[in-house]
Amino acid sequence: MSGYDVVYNGAFHAATGACTGLNGASLGGLNLTSTTHKDAGDYTDNWAFTDVTGNYHDADGTVADKIRHWTTAGFYQPVDMSGSQLVWNTVKGGSTVPLKFNLFAGADKKTSVADVKAFAVGELACTNSALEAAVEFTTTGGTQLRYDGTAGQFIQNWQTPKASGKCYMVRMTAQDGSTIDAFFKTK
Repeated sequence: MSGYDVVYNGAFHAATGACTGLNGASLGGLNLTSTTHKDAGDYTDNWAFTDVTGNYHDADGTVADKIRHWTTAGFYQPVDMSGSQLVWNTVKGGSTVPLKFNLFAGADKKTSVADVKAFAVGELACTNSALEAAVEFTTTGGTQLRYDGTAGQFIQNWQTPKASGKCYMVRMTAQDGSTIDAFFKTK
């Protein structure tokens, strides 16, 4: 049996295999249906061979299958992501923040807004255990998610809630399930 290792593309994938008998005769009875997946993830799947001729022993086993997530890049300036340390981007309540990012399926750059599943915002407790960085604001044009071919990136303008002294996490989720998170504190 041969498992698969592919980048998420929205299609179903299944392991491949064949059973051969005496003198290389092709045998039916191989069941690979439990190896079929569409969503990104690592899978250990079962396969089974059931002899329909009565001449061979039944067999079963497992196969490793993998559908890899896309690679995300961003959010870019003016949002400060600063690597692995949590950064609170300080913004004036009610301001608009351009959320700029890229998505890659392997070496292929994604450019369709349909590749972005959703944006979500959640309020969080503000903590002092993070760096604070002021967000610089620029006017970037339209307010809907778009792909800017000139800049080579997606842009979503997000209007922050108007309340001051609140903290929020913004999450972009791509169609494959990969995410980008950024943290904001309103002033």
